[in-house]
Amino acid sequence: VELLPTRSVEFVTRPGNPGGSVARGGQFRLTVPHAGTWRVAVGARAWIEVVVDGKPVDSVGHGGGPACSGIRKVVDYDLPAGDHVLMLSASDATAAELLVAEKR
Repeated sequence: VELLPTRSVEFVTRPGNPGGSVARGGQFRLTVPHAGTWRVAVGARAWIEVVVDGKPVDSVGHGGGPACSGIRKVVDYDLPAGDHVLMLSASDATAAELLVAEKR
């Protein structure tokens, strides 16, 4: 995904970590087909948040990716089915690889 200067992104809610004056971020639609624990992985340094009904959801787990995998950060969320917002912020990257998968 492309990451833009934070000041140019109209986030649905203020990010928990917007980053400094040169930080980059973005927001994306996240469609969850059924309730469950969903894992969000990103290949760049970034703050990850999922917003449900206008409010950020607390994570239920987090960590780094496997060595040499290209995954920088992994965050798990218990999410209901539906359309939500995935926000990335506080990044220094212009683009990031993003993966969302159900945790099993």
